[in-house]
Amino acid sequence: MVGAGNVSGYPMVLAFRIGAGCRPIERGQHAVGFFEHAVVAFESEYLAHINDKKCPAGKCRDLLTFFILPEKCIGCTLCARRCPVNCIAGERRAVHIIDSSKCIKCGECYQACKFGAVERT
Repeated sequence: MVGAGNVSGYPMVLAFRIGAGCRPIERGQHAVGFFEHAVVAFESEYLAHINDKKCPAGKCRDLLTFFILPEKCIGCTLCARRCPVNCIAGERRAVHIIDSSKCIKCGECYQACKFGAVERT
């Protein structure tokens, strides 16, 4: 599954480029053509998933990382109160920190923050 970063990278992309000259059998022709086009058109995105374990579109939950920007955090505690697993620590009016080992990547903190202090990559 590419979304979880479990595919070994560049050989997959190369395999589709090498196989591009081959004529697929008629039954699977459309599926192969569609997938080949997707790999070529979104090669950098596939490689980011596979090599960097990141999703440039921010859609693959398994590859997301949430963190708090210290320069934007005012310590309102809203993100910490919305977190269902209590993985955000910090005193009121102090910069908060997300413990990524406990984070379930639900995005509640990201949605709750009114100051843009919670980022996701």
